[in-house]
Amino acid sequence: MIAHPLIRIFALLALALLPFWAVRTALLIHYDQVFSALSVGDIALAYLYGLRFDLSALIKLIGLPLLLLALPYGWARARWWQGLWHWWVFVAIVLTSLVLIADFIYFGFVNRHVGAELALIADDTRLMLDIAVSDHGLALVMFVLAIFAAAWAWRRSFATPVRPSRNPNRRSLALLGLLLLFVLVARGGVQYKPVGVADAFAFGSPAAGYLAMNGAFAAQYSLSRGAPKQQQYMPPEQARALVRQQVGMPGDQFVSNDYPVMRDSKASFHPDRPPNVVMVVFESWDAANTDVMRKLSGKESMGATPVFDQLASQGRLFTQFYANGRRSMDGMAALLGSMLTLPQLPYIGKGMEQNRIAWLGSLAKQQGYETIMLQSSNRGSFHMDAIAANAGFDRYYGAEDIPAIAGHAEQASDWGVWDYQTFMFASQQYAKTQKPFLSFIFTSTTHNPWRVPSSKWEKFEPVDDYKRYLNTLAYADWSLGEFISEAKKAGYYDNTIFIFTGDHIGRFGDDPTNPRERYHLPLLVLAPGIKPGLDDRIGSQLDVLPSVADLAGWNIRHGSLGASLFSAEVNTDRGVFAVNGSVIEWLGAEGTISHNLEKRIESQGQNIDELEKRLLATEQVVMDMLLKNKVTQ
Repeated sequence: MIAHPLIRIFALLALALLPFWAVRTALLIHYDQVFSALSVGDIALAYLYGLRFDLSALIKLIGLPLLLLALPYGWARARWWQGLWHWWVFVAIVLTSLVLIADFIYFGFVNRHVGAELALIADDTRLMLDIAVSDHGLALVMFVLAIFAAAWAWRRSFATPVRPSRNPNRRSLALLGLLLLFVLVARGGVQYKPVGVADAFAFGSPAAGYLAMNGAFAAQYSLSRGAPKQQQYMPPEQARALVRQQVGMPGDQFVSNDYPVMRDSKASFHPDRPPNVVMVVFESWDAANTDVMRKLSGKESMGATPVFDQLASQGRLFTQFYANGRRSMDGMAALLGSMLTLPQLPYIGKGMEQNRIAWLGSLAKQQGYETIMLQSSNRGSFHMDAIAANAGFDRYYGAEDIPAIAGHAEQASDWGVWDYQTFMFASQQYAKTQKPFLSFIFTSTTHNPWRVPSSKWEKFEPVDDYKRYLNTLAYADWSLGEFISEAKKAGYYDNTIFIFTGDHIGRFGDDPTNPRERYHLPLLVLAPGIKPGLDDRIGSQLDVLPSVADLAGWNIRHGSLGASLFSAEVNTDRGVFAVNGSVIEWLGAEGTISHNLEKRIESQGQNIDELEKRLLATEQVVMDMLLKNKVTQ
C-alpha cells in the first residue's frame, strides 16, 4: 500500500466506503418497486447525498484509529502500531458490512431502514440468529469465507512502511487538519445540529431519502438518541381541541385539560348479558392478500383465505382499516392500549408501560371479566409475558404452555407453535371459564420462515417466498375455521364478540409507495346483534379498544386515542395517524401526508394543510401526555 500516511488514510477510507456503495446499489436494484419513480437525476443525487451519511457513520467508527495511524512520532511508524489500527479498521468494515446486509434484508419487510425497533431485535438475539441461519445460511457461509479472503489481502496492505514528511511542523499541521476534517464529517457538515435520519428526506421524495440513508447510520442514530425532542407546532389548546375532535364520541365527557384524551364514555350498546370478547391478531395478515379485500379493489382472487372470506359475509367488514405502524409492537400498543408508538419514544415492553394507560385487560377486569392472553410465540418473546401482566391479563400462555397435537408436533420455528395448536388450546381455556372472558390471541405461523406442518397444507407450489407465505396464510385461514367450529361446539360462540385483524402488513403487501397500502389491514367483527355488511368508514387499530367497550356495553373512563367504529355518528373528518420509522403519516378521507417532524416530505390529495395540522396536533399532544404521564389517572 502507499507509504505516505495521509494518502494511506484516505485509501483506507475509500475502501471502507465500498460496502455502502454496493449495498445501496443492491437496494436500488432488488427493491425496484420502491424506487421505480426516481429519475436518473434523483438516483445520482441520492448517491451523492448519501455520502454525507456514509462518511458520518464511518468516521464515528474508524476516525480515531485513522488519526492514530498519522501520529507524528517515530514509534507510530512501527509495524505493530500500524498493524493494530489497520486491523481495527478491517474489523470495523466487516461489522459495518454485516449491519448493512442485515438492514438490506430488513428493508424488504418494512420498506425502510432499521430504527427504534433495533432495541427489540436485541432482546431476541437467539431468534434473530435462528432466522439468519435458516433463511440465509448459504449467504452467511459465503460472507465468512469472503472475510477470510479479505483478511489475507488486508494483511498485505500495510506491509509497506509509512514514510511521512520529514518536517515535524508539517506532520503536526496535517494531523490537526485531519482531526478538524473528521469532526466536520462526523457531524455531517457545518450546520448547527449534527446530521440526523430526518435530513435524508430534505432534498426529495421519501424513496430518494431511503436510498440516500444507510443502515449503519440509521442504527447508530437510533442507539445514540438522547432525550425526546418535544415540539410545539401550535398553541396547546388548539392541538388539544383537534385531537378531541378526532377521538370523541357522542356523549363523551372530557374530564380534565391536564389529561387531553381522558374521558368518560357511555356505551351505545346494551346487551342483555355481558358478552365474551375474543380478539385474534394474525401475524402479517394484510388486505393485499385477503381475497375478500382484493375483490373490493378489483384484483384477482389468490384463493388463500376462503374461511375468512366466508366469515366476512356474516359480520361487519371494515374496508378502510389501517395499522398504526409497521411493526408488531406498534400494533400491540394500539390494540391493547389504544396508544401510539411515536418515533422518539420507547415501545411497549421497552418503557411505554411506565405510563398510566387504560389497558384493555384492566378495563375488562373492572367489568368483572376473566382475562386471558395467548401468543403462539415463545412466552417471553419481545417481553409479551410482562406486557400481558401489565395490561391486566390474569392468565398468559406462550408456546411453551401449548401442547402438541397430532400432525402438529413439530414447532413452526423458534417463533413458536402452529396457529391451530394455539386456537385449540385457547378454546379449551374458554370452555372452562365461569364468567365472561376477554381474550387476546397473537398468532405466528404467517411469519417467516413461512413453514406449514406438512405438504398437506401446501396449497401453492412453494417455489418462492411469496408462495410459501400464501401457504402459511391458507393454513392460518384453515385454523381459523377450525377455531370457529370449536367455539360453536363449546357453546360460547353465540355470546362472543370476535375481532379478527392483523398486527401490520406483510412483506408481500402491494405497492409500498402508496401510503394507504403501507398500513391497510382487514378488520372483521362478528358480534351478537351486529348487522353484517361492509363498512367504509376510516379506522385504525387505535379504534379497536373503544369499539370493544362500546359493543360490550361498558361505561368506562379511559384515555384512548381512538373512537368506537360502531358509533351511530360517523366523523367524516377522522383520519389515521401512522408511524414508519422516523416518518409520521396521516391517512384521511381526502388525502395523505408524510412528515419527518421537521417538514412535509410527501402529500397526496386535497386539503393537505388541514391534514398536516391534524397530524402535528396529534404528535404534539401524544408526545406531551406520554412525557408527562398524563394519559389517564
